[in-house]
Amino acid sequence: MSDSNASATVEAEMYQLIFRLMDFVPVPLLISEEIEHADNVQRERRHVFINKAFLEQIGYTMEEMPGIQAFFELAYPEQEVRDFRFQEWLDAVDASIAQNKTVAEVTSLVRCKNGERRWFAIAAEIESNIKSEWHMVSFRDVHDIKQMLDQVEKLSHTDPLTQLANRRAGAQALEQALSLYQQTQQLFSVLLCDLDSFKEINDVFGHDCGDRILCEVAQCFAELSRDEDCVARWGGEEFLIVLPDTQLDDALTIAERLRASVNQLVCDWQGQLIMPTVSVGVAMIRPAQDIDQLIQSADRALYQAKHLGRNLVWSTEQSDSPC
Repeated sequence: MSDSNASATVEAEMYQLIFRLMDFVPVPLLISEEIEHADNVQRERRHVFINKAFLEQIGYTMEEMPGIQAFFELAYPEQEVRDFRFQEWLDAVDASIAQNKTVAEVTSLVRCKNGERRWFAIAAEIESNIKSEWHMVSFRDVHDIKQMLDQVEKLSHTDPLTQLANRRAGAQALEQALSLYQQTQQLFSVLLCDLDSFKEINDVFGHDCGDRILCEVAQCFAELSRDEDCVARWGGEEFLIVLPDTQLDDALTIAERLRASVNQLVCDWQGQLIMPTVSVGVAMIRPAQDIDQLIQSADRALYQAKHLGRNLVWSTEQSDSPC
């Protein structure tokens, strides 16, 4: 046997040993090899190995995904999602190279062979330490952690009683709407809604009854609001609704629809029928206004609605006759 043949045999045996060792790793792994075609321009990434953990957790075989393109088609069957994830990966590689890193990483929702979609932290070598043409890719299952973090994030923006957005989320929606207005001049409006005579309801029927009414009013607001609106419990019996791309006249129409809907609610509490009402202050963003000034404008309108007899919609820019 020639020295070159002996060397190739030793190299092949070494790679087989590496593959056998990788089969004991509990994390899904694959190795791809970059193949350069005869034109020296077109290149292709073909898979040369996947370990047992990959088969067990993700499920696709070498025959089903011989190359990187096949993997993307299986893992992201929707074309739009696949294009986004592919570009996301290219951006991660570019960012890692720019920072002189040897590994690029993204966190991605992968469709497994059994149809389940799970979050994986995917890390790939930019330059292999084993063989120059090889790229090792690992898939660390972070699905449970990701779901837990998403739940924590949701809870941090959700009012625990009404399940609406909380004050923090409402404030963020205001900042986003203001930022968009400053960039594009897209107007937006806010509704400040307050349950009428709520203290009397709590005093007469108790706080459990008050909580029940808050939840029913919140559900009413949520059902009648648009997908792009942010409906938040602003504090106590007060609600804030942010209406993107909405001028004052349309905001008044929406506010009146919400007021009328609440006016039709009847809450049966231990045999007592309670019919809540709300007053609504309406304001639209104006040039040079900040968030505090906008909320103050809506608050003044709300005060006027209360002053004129409650169960009303009011704007500081309308006449002295109630809606």
